[in-house]
Amino acid sequence: MIKIENLSKMFDDISGVKNITYNFEKGFYGLLGKNGSGKSTLLKLISGITFYNDGKIIINDLNNKENNFNLERIALVSGDKDLPETIKVFEVFKLARFINKDRKDDFDKISDLLDIDIHSKKYIKELSTGMYQKIKLCLAFGYQRDIYLLDEITLGLDPISCEDIISFIKNNLQDKLIIFSSHKLEEIRDLCNEVIVLNNNRIEKVFKVKDSQVFEKYAELYK
Repeated sequence: MIKIENLSKMFDDISGVKNITYNFEKGFYGLLGKNGSGKSTLLKLISGITFYNDGKIIINDLNNKENNFNLERIALVSGDKDLPETIKVFEVFKLARFINKDRKDDFDKISDLLDIDIHSKKYIKELSTGMYQKIKLCLAFGYQRDIYLLDEITLGLDPISCEDIISFIKNNLQDKLIIFSSHKLEEIRDLCNEVIVLNNNRIEKVFKVKDSQVFEKYAELYK
């Protein structure tokens, strides 16, 4: 579903990705790497949020540049504070429904799972880190997509919410393409079938997840 060829995007000498080539089919993929290794950049490049200098990204047989980076079938949840701070929670969901007025949403189901009030009149800037992240997750999972790009999505969430989110992904998105970035190795082990390790902005290693071997193989790369 996603074919990446010689993809490069460097912001400076140390930040970005270099010469990434990889094919993603339906399934659960984990992205591991130290801070600054290029994980977030890679996900943003695939989504079209960030433009790349060299290479190609083909999504469902379409070059995403030539397809004007159509995000209708892609959901990206990044670690950025990218919601408007001066609007209220209920206005965020009202806007999402207006933009997607021809599509059915699952906001009520997801908000129950995450224990959030999508009708809240709180301003976005008043939300805690965990609640802010839950709002973004509800927006992402509220519509059916083909591809989910998830960048440290459990950051700031309490342990119960983390378990609920991982369980939801495992039980409801089996027929999707999931690329899941996390520093929590247990989440990678529990959720993903294949792991791509980035180091120095390049793919360092790819391996299958088998029980605790993911911990051992990841640790070996940074001894």
